[in-house]
Amino acid sequence: MTQKLDKHKLDNGLMLLGERMEAVESVAFGFMLPAGASVMPAGCCGAANVIADWIFRGAGQRDNRQLGDALDGLGLQRSSGVDSANITITAALEASNLSAAIDLYGDIILHAKLDDEQFIPTRQLAIEGVKGLDDDPRHKVMLKLREQFYPEPLGRSAAGEIADLESLTPQTTKKIIAERFNPAGMIFSVAGKYDFDAIVSQLEKIFGVRARFTQFGELGGAFGRCCEPRIAAASAPAGGRQETLAFIGQVGDDHFIVRAFNDGPERHLDEHVFAVLAMAIGAGPVYAGRAFPMGVIF
Repeated sequence: MTQKLDKHKLDNGLMLLGERMEAVESVAFGFMLPAGASVMPAGCCGAANVIADWIFRGAGQRDNRQLGDALDGLGLQRSSGVDSANITITAALEASNLSAAIDLYGDIILHAKLDDEQFIPTRQLAIEGVKGLDDDPRHKVMLKLREQFYPEPLGRSAAGEIADLESLTPQTTKKIIAERFNPAGMIFSVAGKYDFDAIVSQLEKIFGVRARFTQFGELGGAFGRCCEPRIAAASAPAGGRQETLAFIGQVGDDHFIVRAFNDGPERHLDEHVFAVLAMAIGAGPVYAGRAFPMGVIF
C-alpha cells in the first residue's frame, strides 16, 4: 500500500505535515510549540508544564468551563506533554469535527485568556507533580540522569524544580508565552481522514500568512542553569565515548542505578554486558536507545 504524505510550510514558518488514512472516519492532530524545558529562562524550570495547562483554562471568548465544554462537545480526546524542546498538545476525534477543533486550538495557542486567578491552581498542580516523583522513583532517576548526561540546557527536568515553580509569577509566564509561541518554530501534524488543502487554508486564516511574533530563538540570551544536578556522576572518555553513572540510593526496598552511553557508529560491548548483568541479577527493565540513558532498577 502506497503511503500518502502531505507537507506544506506557511509563509510565517509554520510547518504542516499529514498522513491520510482513507479507511478510517477519525482523525488525530497536534501542535508542537517551541516552548520546552530547555528554552525556559533561568529560574523558570517547570514553567513549560504550567504553560501547557494554563493555556487550556479559557481562550478566546470562552472561560475555563466554556472551553472545556466546547472541547468535550466535539468528542475530543486531548493530551499534552513537555519535552526538552517543545510543548506538544494533541487531540483525537471524529473527522467531521476537525475544523471546529482546529479553531479552538487556534484560540488556545493565540488567544488564551491567561487569567491570574487560574494561574495559582495551575502552578500548584505542577508543584504537586514534582513532589509526586517521590512515588515514581523509576521516572525520577531517569530525569536525574538526563540532567547529568546531556549538556545544559538540554538535560533540564521537564517536570521542573519546586523552588523555581514557587517563585514563578503570572507576569513572567505570560512573557515567556509571548516570546516562545512563534509560528516559525511550530509544527502542525495530522493523521487520519482529512482535507489537507482545507487545513492549509484554515491555518493561514488563524495564524496569518506572515510571522506575527518576534524572531524565533530570541530567548537564546536568557538561557541559564536552573536545574542543579543532585546525583553523583562520573564521566570518562572511552574510545571517543562518554559514560555517565548515576545512583540514587535506596527508596523503600528498591535500589536504583542508571548508566548512560553516548552512542557511536557501532553499539559498544559494555552496553550488552550491562544488559546481560541486569538479567542475571533479576533486575527490572533496561532502558536503551541511541544517545539515551540505559537504566537498571533492582
